[in-house]
Amino acid sequence: MNLTRDEMLTIKKYFFREGVCLVEEKSNQPHPELEINDKQVMKFMTSLVSKGLARKQFNWRHAYFFITDEGIDALKKDLSLEDNEMPLTHLETNLNVGYAVENEEKLI
Repeated sequence: MNLTRDEMLTIKKYFFREGVCLVEEKSNQPHPELEINDKQVMKFMTSLVSKGLARKQFNWRHAYFFITDEGIDALKKDLSLEDNEMPLTHLETNLNVGYAVENEEKLI
């Protein structure tokens, strides 16, 4: 299973932009967002884990890959990105989530 340079670049861009990548383990189907075979995406992401650029969490036939701080720095360099660009999972959100509590009595 060989990935082309364009496919590797596509995976790197997606992974940096999102900060996470979900891959179904034994699927021969294309990845829903990348249109690259899931097995190939899994192998490439596993190589990023071995380099310390990602960490892997496995659950119910799905692998969740999360970008590490080293991965952010390395992918910024590989993709020629600016220092202020960050993955979506590392951006602070400024949400004012509030709700009204009608009855503040504690239930015992």
